Amino acid sequence: MLATGCTLATTGLMAWGLFAAICAHECEEFAWPGGFRDWYVRYSPHVERSMTTRFLVLINTIVPLAAAIAAVYFAAPWARFLWLAVASGVGINALWHIQATVRRRRYSPGVITGALVYVPLVTYAFARFVSCGLVSPRNALTAAAYGAAYWILSEGRKLLNRAPRQTSSPNLSVLR
Repeated sequence: MLATGCTLATTGLMAWGLFAAICAHECEEFAWPGGFRDWYVRYSPHVERSMTTRFLVLINTIVPLAAAIAAVYFAAPWARFLWLAVASGVGINALWHIQATVRRRRYSPGVITGALVYVPLVTYAFARFVSCGLVSPRNALTAAAYGAAYWILSEGRKLLNRAPRQTSSPNLSVLR
């Protein structure tokens, strides 16, 4: 049985809500209060070389652009799938900001919009899209996996770019 109030117009408001949430999150990270790049380099010094202005502009253009495309074409099933994949990525980003803030006991630019906007929006939207029949449960899980894949690849890239750890004694390393 489908949930009540399941029109594309009603649910479509969430589509533009994701775009607005991403814009607010990026403002928190880079404009007010800003300082995300500096904070992140202090959090993970090994990423300083790869955390270029070019990279930040590119990634922070692609994500809202994908959300806007999904909102414009929201009536199409592929656009709702894209929306959920982007939502999954930003939802995981929110969880990352939360754990980073807890771990360092210091405000991470982006944690407020992540915790107060991304997490509720993404959680509600996934449940709503499935209960309204706008996507199948299988497609929702697949979209979530695509969003998670970005984070897995991103974290893996950072691990590969790390300088090798120095052992206290060459005899202690099992990898030699």
